[in-house]
Amino acid sequence: MVGFDELPTINIYGYDFAYTGEVISGYLIDNSPFSISGVNESEYLRFNLIPEPASLLLFSLGGLLLRKRS
Repeated sequence: MVGFDELPTINIYGYDFAYTGEVISGYLIDNSPFSISGVNESEYLRFNLIPEPASLLLFSLGGLLLRKRS
């Protein structure tokens, strides 16, 4: 049961995410651009910006390579 003190969460799947001022922007998985304005810092915490699978794979490989160098 959702209480009054719980905030909803929004999942956004895509790439090239940017948060500037009060605007979240980027591209969705189908390459269409999106922009959500009027988002302050406390509301920004409710957004889950999930990179596309290929980006996530590149981040993982980069992390492994950096770990091997250390």
